[in-house]
Amino acid sequence: MLTIEYWDNRNNLDILYSEGFRQVFYVDAILTHPEYPLEEEGTEDVEGLFNATWRKWRKTYHIDFICAEYIVDALMTLPMHDNIYIDGLPISEIAIEVNWEGVWAKVDLSFVTDEVIRGTCCQNMSLVMQTSPIPGGECYEPNLEPVLMGLGFNSEVYLDPLNNGVAHGDRYMFITALNVFDATVQGAVYEFVINQWVEDPAVEGYGVYVNGVGNMYFDGVWWNAYPYIRMIDQTGVDEYHITGFALPETWVTVQYSVDNVNWVDAADPVWSGAFNTLGLTVSVTEGDYYWRIQSETWSCPYDPLNVKFKYSGFWLINDGGDYFLQNGTSTDKWYR
Repeated sequence: MLTIEYWDNRNNLDILYSEGFRQVFYVDAILTHPEYPLEEEGTEDVEGLFNATWRKWRKTYHIDFICAEYIVDALMTLPMHDNIYIDGLPISEIAIEVNWEGVWAKVDLSFVTDEVIRGTCCQNMSLVMQTSPIPGGECYEPNLEPVLMGLGFNSEVYLDPLNNGVAHGDRYMFITALNVFDATVQGAVYEFVINQWVEDPAVEGYGVYVNGVGNMYFDGVWWNAYPYIRMIDQTGVDEYHITGFALPETWVTVQYSVDNVNWVDAADPVWSGAFNTLGLTVSVTEGDYYWRIQSETWSCPYDPLNVKFKYSGFWLINDGGDYFLQNGTSTDKWYR
């Protein structure tokens, strides 16, 4: 069973995607073995021999299945959406062929998961995830120069910088909205240049190191600390639900430890697109644990930004530090 999930970054096809709605389609099918079509460009020398200056192959899969007409109608809108995932993996270059057998449609759905590009210079090969804001084959680095965290546009630092220790060339992130619990902020980066603030505009995919916080990634709306574990909920006996944020197009591994030294993987790695949206439920013997997340690409590890400790059997019910017993098995751990 495969899961196709897709949505748009804006309202589209009379669907209110801006409210967080996502299309999910389950298909009982099996992926074919991948194909690797090759494209190349180059020139012929005086002897008529072809010299390639650029080559690219794509890894292409096919899915074949039978469905009704209304399903075909929905599938035909796939290329019109910004975000398309199959089993949590981003895909692109979708092609759909339909052959009718009576009232039923035989569908061949093909798509690309990644590609390799080779040029003619040194370091000329990179693995590129389609739709990725992170350059393939390169480790992600913040695009903006490091900044200090400002309070807001009504703060003394912004309104009266010269009398509050701001010097030419200083850079601040001024906050318009803050979620301390999630380590996310809304705001803008400014540099103080010749006695005035000048904005350093950020677009989706930008990153910055914020003094006292760490690296933060801009998703187009929020700045997100990464890789950051936000919440550990014990959802049952020997079951925990983990939420957090990791860089797009990376694999996320949830880990736990009894001593904050020796770490154990709680589950197999999952794609960051699914983790950032839904979190991950893991099965671990109930206990008092430290938790963290790691994320990585093929050759680029991103170390955990934070570690959280979770007592077994308790949920945090408010920011004042009040806890209550969840499963009634550890009466010695009532505290606040």
